[in-house]
Amino acid sequence: MTSPEPETRRRAPEPPPAAPAAEQEAAEQRAAAARAAEQEASGQGAAAPQTDAPPPSPRRALLAWLPLLVVPVAALIAVYYYAFRAPSYEPAQPMPFDHATHSDPDKANIPCLACHRGAERDAGAGMPSAESCMDCHRHILPDDPRLLPLHAAANPESPVYHGEALRWVRVQSLPGYVHFHHGAHARAGISCEECHTRPGAAQDHSMRSCLDCHRRENASTECSSCHH
Repeated sequence: MTSPEPETRRRAPEPPPAAPAAEQEAAEQRAAAARAAEQEASGQGAAAPQTDAPPPSPRRALLAWLPLLVVPVAALIAVYYYAFRAPSYEPAQPMPFDHATHSDPDKANIPCLACHRGAERDAGAGMPSAESCMDCHRHILPDDPRLLPLHAAANPESPVYHGEALRWVRVQSLPGYVHFHHGAHARAGISCEECHTRPGAAQDHSMRSCLDCHRRENASTECSSCHH
C-alpha cells in the first residue's frame, strides 16, 4: 500500500490563458498610434526617402551656366567697343575733303601725283596749293557752299576772297629720329597705295610694318637706313 504524497508538495500554478488574437492586434495598433503621435509632437515625422544620386560634375555645371554668361560678356564688349574705345584721330580741317571722292576710279579718279607732285622726287610728297585746287573747282561744283574756304583763299573773283592760305592740319607725322624719302620709294617701284591704303587717315606706319616691307622687297634693314 502506497503512502500518500506529502502535503507540502503543491502543484505549480498554471499560466494564464492567452489573450484572444483580436485583442492583441488592437493593442499593437494602439501602441503604433501612440508612437506616431509622439513623433509628430516632437517634429520627427517620417523623413522623405533619400536617393543616392551623385552630384553633377563641375564640367556639366559649367556647360549649364555657359549660355547665361555669354550674353552679358558679349554685351559688355559691345558697350566698350562703341562707347569707350578711343576714336580715330580726325582733326578739324579748314574745309571738308574726302580722298576717296577724288581718287576713286568710279568718281573723280585723280592720280595721287596730280596733287602730291613731290612724291616721285622729294623726301616729302608735298601738299597741293589752294590755287591748284581752285583750278579744278572753278569749273567743278563752283557754287557748293562747302568750298567757300577755298574761294576765300584762292579765288579773287569771289566776294569772300581774302587771299589767306588754307591751313591744313597734319594727320600723321614720323618721329624726329626717323627719315623717310618718298622719292627713293617711288623710284624703287613702290606705289602710293602700298603704304597709303586709306589716304587721309592715320595708318600703321610702325617700325614693324616698315621692316616687314623691307624684308619682303629685299631692301636694307640696317638701322642707318631709316634712323639718324
